Amino acid sequence: YTLSNLNFFLSILLSILITVLTLKLKMRLLLLLIINIIGIYLNRLLDITMRSAYNQLCKNAIVRNSLLSEHTLISKMIDSLMPRKYAKEIMEDFDVFRERLQNLNLSHKDEDDLQRTIFRPLHIEIMENVSILFADIVGFTHMSSNKSASQLVSLLSDLYGRFDDLCVQMSCEKIATLGDCYYCVSGCPEPRQDHAKSCLLMGLAMINAIEEFDQDNNEQVDMRVGVHSGSVNCGIVGTRKFKFDIFSNDVTLANKMESTGKPGNCLLE
Repeated sequence: YTLSNLNFFLSILLSILITVLTLKLKMRLLLLLIINIIGIYLNRLLDITMRSAYNQLCKNAIVRNSLLSEHTLISKMIDSLMPRKYAKEIMEDFDVFRERLQNLNLSHKDEDDLQRTIFRPLHIEIMENVSILFADIVGFTHMSSNKSASQLVSLLSDLYGRFDDLCVQMSCEKIATLGDCYYCVSGCPEPRQDHAKSCLLMGLAMINAIEEFDQDNNEQVDMRVGVHSGSVNCGIVGTRKFKFDIFSNDVTLANKMESTGKPGNCLLE
């Protein structure tokens, strides 16, 4: 009786031990499964995060390249509107202008205060030893009388394009075109010792250029050129629409010299 009871108790104990070991194994398997699931989830989450960060970096690179392209375009546009000396100053102040514009809505100011807030004080320089050239197209009225607006603009664009190229070659700075009048300056804003020579060569080259223009377009126009040397006030003028300009009595005199000159000649003083 005692031996059989002992066997019974041993069998029960063995069953309990097997059950416990089985439960521990199942728990370990379950724990391992849970750990693997969490690892897969974290790996997937990390992959999604990395892909999202990569896509964002690509978008940032595209935006940065676009901004650089826009900045380059703006720089070229400003360079085409004013001398590089002043264009560089404008570009350096670009961020300041933008910050001031963003802050305008935070305060209530009148019109004069707004203009002073947006734009920095633009100075005017006095330049000595400068030569000013004014040139006028003789026969422009007759040429424009039988042309449409688009034809006339195309012809003027062709002619003024030739003059612009000559400005670069002769080291002159184009100021503006006023209808059929073209005027430029040498020795301003960058001083030059040979400013008079540059303007003289520019005037003679313009006369030759308009002869070639007549031959290419079957026209009969001529050039009247006046050159005068003296001093000018130069700088960026205007607030809303600013531009590089020159003004002085010598500029007025150069203009009068052009108007009293002869076609096909360059009048000097």
